[in-house]
Amino acid sequence: VKNGPALMSISNITTITEDLVKFERPPGPKQWPLLGCLPSILTNKAFDKERIHLFWNDCVKQYGPIFQLRVPGSPTLNFISSIEDIEKMYKTTFDNPLRPIADSFKVANQRCPSKFYKEGEYGLLNEQGDNWWRVRRQVQPHTMKPAVVAQYLPGMDQIAKEFVERVKNQRDDNSEVSEDFMKDIMQWSVE
Repeated sequence: VKNGPALMSISNITTITEDLVKFERPPGPKQWPLLGCLPSILTNKAFDKERIHLFWNDCVKQYGPIFQLRVPGSPTLNFISSIEDIEKMYKTTFDNPLRPIADSFKVANQRCPSKFYKEGEYGLLNEQGDNWWRVRRQVQPHTMKPAVVAQYLPGMDQIAKEFVERVKNQRDDNSEVSEDFMKDIMQWSVE
């Protein structure tokens, strides 16, 4: 199993057991040639681009905790919703993760080279496989010490509390936030 906590691309799957396990493709919405499952997604009553989690929940109800989507222009996506399965995947891929969702960052870095990274290197968040582990080994001793983390906790906690208060004050009569809430999320993440 390769890639990401809840989203992964499958091309070659091998198991880390002594016996070879037969692999069956996970269930998912109906597929069409060239269009994949896009028509199934768009016609699903639970689909709302502003509330994609509702569609995810509907797929989990219909297909189970692991389901597959094929969308044009994207590799086959397998979604995992079981905490136990996610834990197994993290443990299996811990030393050598592959996260194709970060490829967009690589493309941006290639188009606008950074003065911070050598050519072909993209930093801890965007590296893959062995390069990721090499960078992580160098960064980990400096960032994973409780004393270092503790220095940042009060400030981060204050920012989180202010954001929660802001969201609380912005909700409408239905306890919902405005349509441009993603802008607030982006600002909070940067802060």
